[in-house]
Amino acid sequence: YAAMLNDGMILPRTLVPDYPLYTAGFAPSNFGKTFDGAVPAQDALARSLNVPAVRMLQSYSVEKFHRLLRQLKMTTLTQQPEHYGLSLILGGAECTLWDITGMYAYLGRMVNHYAQLSGGYDAGDLHPPVVISNSKIQTSDYPTHKCPQTHQFGIRNLEPEILSAAAVWQTLEALQGVNRNEEEAAWQSFSSSRRVAWKTGTSYGHRDAWAVGLTPKYAVGVWVGNANGEGRPLLTGVGYAAPILFELFGLLPNYNEWFSQPYDDMVEEAICRQSGHRATHLCQSDTMWISASGINSQVCPYHVQINLDKHERHRVSSSCYAVSNMVNRSWFILPPAQEYYYRQRHHDYQALPPLLPGCTNSESQPIDVIYPVANTVLVLPRQLDGKEGQSVFRAAHRDENATIFWHIDQEYIGSTQGQHTLALKPPVGEHALHLVDNLGHSRVVRFTVKE
Repeated sequence: YAAMLNDGMILPRTLVPDYPLYTAGFAPSNFGKTFDGAVPAQDALARSLNVPAVRMLQSYSVEKFHRLLRQLKMTTLTQQPEHYGLSLILGGAECTLWDITGMYAYLGRMVNHYAQLSGGYDAGDLHPPVVISNSKIQTSDYPTHKCPQTHQFGIRNLEPEILSAAAVWQTLEALQGVNRNEEEAAWQSFSSSRRVAWKTGTSYGHRDAWAVGLTPKYAVGVWVGNANGEGRPLLTGVGYAAPILFELFGLLPNYNEWFSQPYDDMVEEAICRQSGHRATHLCQSDTMWISASGINSQVCPYHVQINLDKHERHRVSSSCYAVSNMVNRSWFILPPAQEYYYRQRHHDYQALPPLLPGCTNSESQPIDVIYPVANTVLVLPRQLDGKEGQSVFRAAHRDENATIFWHIDQEYIGSTQGQHTLALKPPVGEHALHLVDNLGHSRVVRFTVKE
């Protein structure tokens, strides 16, 4: 999230797709097994939504993310990026509490020093944690390292070495407003009154649980689990590690302060209220502070101008309706697959009005194929008796009343309405899935079935 802000790829409230994802045998799911269709990037981070995170990594690149983690002193990434793949964003790599807490501490030091240096960066901020030894602490089992003399700010850079102060500050802002409803835990009951940027994690199989928190004075890391790696039902970061995290913060002095906003690295910009992108003339907008690099981010792609009849009940075009009687309106339109899930969670979402009978539609593709995606290599599942089972093919249509007619290799398979899913068992080989709706729109996806 911070890296994409740093590179101007997203803004905090940029909508990120959140609908079923299938890629190279990898099908991540959100904790609550639900989808929002599209969700602001900062909310996806705060709510620990897996699918938007994987889609963001697809856009950012595994190779760049792998390099970033190593730059931030994550020492356990011993394999090449392709070894981890997209699972890297969901914890698909070994890590230590030492490294993770140290990485968060670096973020805090960097933002603190940016304010103290009046818009500069201290090259000494990036270092592992330092053991402060005394007669009561045994340090032999921990990495030790002489703390760089950063307090005197001997080295001042005008440019960040890895991440910008604005990108990190915006990330910490998102993490202090963590919403844990996806994990159905009343985290408010143990969160303290002080401002803390915090994040939790739960490993596969509930083998261990994590929580890391950050304030301008302290970074705190907590690991909970069994030393032998045995899983424990219901062991989650928010349920077990986070309460300890906040108990520890409660024992520390409360300075009741927060990271200074790095105005020198930010600009004011008009942001679309609905999409979170930079606004166009078609958007309702608010002026917000964004990272300076965000000025290069995409403008809102979801607001378009449509033509309606004078009663504003149907879409029309010049081929079927008098231009003088048309009403022009700005409309917020998501791609069909995102829209299908989005409107289930946002009842104020307004679908496009239907076409006036006799009018032709020259607008964007109304059909999305959710599974299989283009060039998927599909292996049919095995049933308990050893026979090949069926795969569930899924599509979405912008018009909830539309009928989709399904064909594989020119052979008609069946039709669907409302829920566009079919359980199919294509033979081994290369195939073309051809979908056609009742108005003649079509979509073709090629896929391969292997034994």
